[in-house]
Amino acid sequence: MKRIKEYQILKCLTLILSLLLLLSCSKKCSTEPDDTGIRWKEVEVFENEHITSIYVNSNRTQLSITTARNYAKFTQGNTEPDIIIELEISDDESHIKYIPSFSDEFYFYCESEGQTMYIGNNTTGEFIGTLPIESIVDTINLPAKYSPSEGINISNHIEHNSNGLYMISLRQTDLNPNNHQDDRLIFGNFVQQGNTLNFNILQNIESYDEPSMSAIVYSNYYYGGNFWQYRRGDHQISPVTVINEETFSKQNLTFYPKIRNVFEGEGYTVGLFDAPLKKSFDGGFTWEDWMMLNAGWHHVAIQNTHVFFYSHNYASINFETLEIINYDRGELDGSCIVGMIEFDDKVYAATLNGLFFCSFDDFFIEKTESSRNWKDDLRLELLPYEE
Repeated sequence: MKRIKEYQILKCLTLILSLLLLLSCSKKCSTEPDDTGIRWKEVEVFENEHITSIYVNSNRTQLSITTARNYAKFTQGNTEPDIIIELEISDDESHIKYIPSFSDEFYFYCESEGQTMYIGNNTTGEFIGTLPIESIVDTINLPAKYSPSEGINISNHIEHNSNGLYMISLRQTDLNPNNHQDDRLIFGNFVQQGNTLNFNILQNIESYDEPSMSAIVYSNYYYGGNFWQYRRGDHQISPVTVINEETFSKQNLTFYPKIRNVFEGEGYTVGLFDAPLKKSFDGGFTWEDWMMLNAGWHHVAIQNTHVFFYSHNYASINFETLEIINYDRGELDGSCIVGMIEFDDKVYAATLNGLFFCSFDDFFIEKTESSRNWKDDLRLELLPYEE
């Protein structure tokens, strides 16, 4: 009888061990494949989402993005968002023609008609309030709207400096046969009192002395103590307005062709004029020819390297040696890049179908000869230029 009980106990233990092994195997077999070898890892919650904008705050502790539907915030040490907030106008995705903008304090986006700007808190993600265009156009005639974006990489309707001064770009269209258009720049700061957010207007400036019948606002920037607005004119001539951040004095310039991005080189300013790269030694007021790229590449600084991206490709240029390195795009193949940024010892790529990240080592992998597709590579042609 005792042996029978011992046998039954042993049998039960064997059965329990078998079940535990079976569960362990089942759990192991159901695990997703190991991602060893994957360079660009996808943030799965945004799979197939159109990433509309990407931003890192000034002390580099927070990454913010928007999609066609949501705002999200990442903090250091996390590759999944801390919070995701649904945008107030998520039912109408046509608003993404107004590419959202960021500052350390706020994020901004517009509804599809450009009549209302929505404002959220860029720390908590919470919606704060709206800035209807009627609240800031009391000195000009309606109809007016916030200046929309052109393309998928450029944000137009608002810009700011580090002291909390904001420039809001407006477009007025008169109801007449000639479709007279007039651009205005509204300067001021945001004042929040409880749940109410007001915009304190300091200056309302007419952008150009002569209104245009066809030109559209191409981009707004802040650099070198000035706010800049670039407007695409006839035959690619670009009227430019420069507003000093302290005196609000205005200068009107003309460049050719339109400018896409401005950044600092070694003792000079670099202007990315669509395909041409130009140099400026006076902070962007005059430009000298330098080189021509083979497409409308965009620029970003990654690990103190001048990186350019276009479509699903990225490359770098050493401005001292003019050496070009085209990088293997890995899992970004087929994903149109709309933004790249460095954050938390990684590189994040915002694309039309998701958000990806990789390490610096995985980012800077040169293309091999066998993988080269020359029509996708960055190439340059030096233009007549004398230093």
